[in-house]
Amino acid sequence: MRYTSRSDLKHLRAAARIAGQTCDTAIAACLPGVNTLAIDALVNQTLASARSSAPFKQYQEGARRFGFASCISLNDEVVNRPPSSEVVLQTGDLISIALGAEIGGMHAKAARTGYLLPTGVTTDPAQMPETIRPLIRGVRSGFDTLKALPEAPASLGELLQVIPDAAKAHGVVVLENVGGCGTGKRLHEPPETPNQPTDDYFKVPLLAGTPLVLMPMMALGTDAKTKAHEDGWTLVTQSGELSAHWAETLLVTETGIELLTAS
Repeated sequence: MRYTSRSDLKHLRAAARIAGQTCDTAIAACLPGVNTLAIDALVNQTLASARSSAPFKQYQEGARRFGFASCISLNDEVVNRPPSSEVVLQTGDLISIALGAEIGGMHAKAARTGYLLPTGVTTDPAQMPETIRPLIRGVRSGFDTLKALPEAPASLGELLQVIPDAAKAHGVVVLENVGGCGTGKRLHEPPETPNQPTDDYFKVPLLAGTPLVLMPMMALGTDAKTKAHEDGWTLVTQSGELSAHWAETLLVTETGIELLTAS
C-alpha cells in the first residue's frame, strides 16, 4: 500500500517513533529475575502514555486472539512467544522483543534483541559472548546498508536481498518462511517482505510512499528450519540453536529509504 497524504505520513512517523522507543524501553528493562509478563505490562503502560493503542493485543488467528502488547522470545524461540509470569529472565538469556504501535489509524512495528548480563541487558554485540556476536550483527547490519544507500533500490527484491547478504557476511543462517510485511492503516498489509526473496520480488517496483516492516530472523549454525511450539504461537529453531531478530518500519521516499523506528 502507498500513502501520500500529509496526515497519514505524519501519523505513520509518530507511530513508528513510539514503536521504536517503546521497544528500546522494554529491552532496557530486562533484568535477571523479572518475568516476561511484567515486561509486557511496561509495554502496555509506555504505549498508553504515548496515546498509542497496543495493536498486537487485537491480533487474531482464527478464533484465537493474541491478547498481549508484545512478543517476548528467548534463546531458541524465534518469534511470537506470549509473555508469561512463569517465564523468568536469567543471566545469559538472548531476549527478542517485538511490538506494534498505532497513532491516528496508522501502524508501525519494531523488534530488538539483547543479551542479558548480570547487571542488565545489552544490545551491543561487543559486550556479548563472542559466539553470539555474528548473530546480532547479522540481523542488524542490513539496516546499516539501507541507511547508506544513495537512493532507494529499484525493486522490492533488491531491498530484501540485504537480509541474506548480511547473514552470509556474518556466517549465520536466515530462517525459512519468516519475515515482515507492509503496514499502514492495518498492522499487516501487502506486500509480504520475506527474509529470503524469490525471483518474483525482483519484479515488484518500490514506490515512494510505501511503508514496510523488515524483520530479519536468523540463527546460529546452518539449519534454517523452524517448528511450532506447543503453545500454538511460538516458532522455535528446529536445531535448538540460538536465534535473534530485529525489525524496523521503513518508508520508501523519493530520495531513498527512511528508517522510521531506528533508535
